[in-house]
Formats: sequence, structure tokens, C-alpha cells
Amino acid sequence: MTTSKKTQKRIERLSENIQNLSPEKLDKLEMFLGTIEKRVFSIKEAAEILDQSLDSIRRAIKSGTLKAFQLNNKGNWKIPIEEIERFMKGKNDE
Repeated sequence: MTTSKKTQKRIERLSENIQNLSPEKLDKLEMFLGTIEKRVFSIKEAAEILDQSLDSIRRAIKSGTLKAFQLNNKGNWKIPIEEIERFMKGKNDE
């Protein structure tokens, strides 16, 4: 399999960015990559991935900024990976 020049440059940029991460951010990235196959996340997991407080995630869900669904009426919210990615992109645009 051949890697295009554009892809190679993206890989190099990512590698540089990873090398500059603090140990805490590197731990978070490693945790996130370990859950990459996972499709939905709890509020706690989303808070860790997004580097937000639990209350911030709950407020984002309540306001509709972050879309989530409940599995039952006990408050067990689940957030799809696509929503976490969308939320991350929105935060980076600010």
C-alpha cells in the first residue's frame, strides 16, 4: 500500500503534535484511542475525552449542544462517538 504525499504530511504533523503533548494529554489520547471501536460513551467517559467537567457535559446535553440519549429513566445517558467528534470540532473552532 502506497501512502500519498498529503497523507504522509498529515502523519508527520500528527506525530509532531503527539510528541509535544503533556503526559496528562498523552494519557487522555491513549485512553481515547483505546476506546476508538466504542460507539457510545457515558457522561463520565465523554467528560474525560473532552476534558470537561461532568456538569459541563450535563449542561451541554440539556441545552442540546451535545446530543445524547437515555437508555432508561435512571439518568444513564449515552453519547454517540459522532457527537463527541462534532463537539470537539466545535470547541476547536472557537
